[in-house]
Amino acid sequence: MGLGAALALQWLAGFPPFFLLSLLCAFGLACRQGKSCLRCFGQGLLWCAGLAAAGWIPFLEFLSRSVRGVLLSAESAVEYSLPVPQLLKELLLPQWYALSPDILGDPAIVAFYTGVPALILAAWGCGLGAREKWLGAGTLAALLLSLGANLPGYRQAPCLHVFRFPANWLLAASAGVAILCAAAIARLPGRSAGWLCAGLISLDLVLFAQPSRVAWARAGFLQDPPALARPLSAAPEPMRIWHTRRLRDVWTRGRLETEADYLLMRDYLAPSFGTAFGLQEVSSYQTLLLREAAQFQSRLAAAGPGSPLREAAGAALVVDIEEGADRVEGRSLRVRA
Repeated sequence: MGLGAALALQWLAGFPPFFLLSLLCAFGLACRQGKSCLRCFGQGLLWCAGLAAAGWIPFLEFLSRSVRGVLLSAESAVEYSLPVPQLLKELLLPQWYALSPDILGDPAIVAFYTGVPALILAAWGCGLGAREKWLGAGTLAALLLSLGANLPGYRQAPCLHVFRFPANWLLAASAGVAILCAAAIARLPGRSAGWLCAGLISLDLVLFAQPSRVAWARAGFLQDPPALARPLSAAPEPMRIWHTRRLRDVWTRGRLETEADYLLMRDYLAPSFGTAFGLQEVSSYQTLLLREAAQFQSRLAAAGPGSPLREAAGAALVVDIEEGADRVEGRSLRVRA
């Protein structure tokens, strides 16, 4: 029942890739521990299915009506793949964010850290027994899968295209390292040595977690409405904002490199930022975009801001980018009422 409650809560948290990875990790551990653990795993799944039914039943209906298939295209499935040097840096360079903060991808997704103390203990833990060796191999496999497009064969393996962001495999790697560290600490002579190692790892991770890596992690980022949101929020009737497909395409191709890039997205209410300030949107960010909505948005994009479809969409404000721009900058953005 405890396993079922934990899995149900993770499903209801709203990020299916982490749920699937947790399920895979739990199944792997159960397989190594015998029939009784597999029976416990099966019962946990049943409890999860019942406790989270209010979430996964509508999800399946939503998925069936969306433009997203169960399996993604190879191109979508390798978004936010870790380059090999970046993965090695995040594994082996102590406090790398302070020493060498440049990374490829959104820091909220690709940033990873174990620390030298944890790595040493995990490496020692791999040699403590057959189960630990198997767990070490699984952890190494998860680290390799986080390379995504940089790993030969990842694009050609449909089973790996269930979710985007190969960097999500770092969740499984983190779980493996944690269990290996625990196995190593349990073998240390004396409780004091174990507490000392656990405290050292905790302190190292806390120090790494202190710097704010993305602007929206700061308190107040979504509390003060940008100038663009104020007139729409104050309107007597709900009013929508429309970001043109041209702008969204340029935003999608770009990279968030500095805090100014995050602030620019907020100030111009990049798709789904407006919802933080109570605004309705014509083209919000949707992982499971409904087919009917996608068809309407395609007609709207083809017709342009001056068409009657804009009125049908209720778009009071249009945010566009000048033609030919390959990067979203304040000087290239255009706002039309």
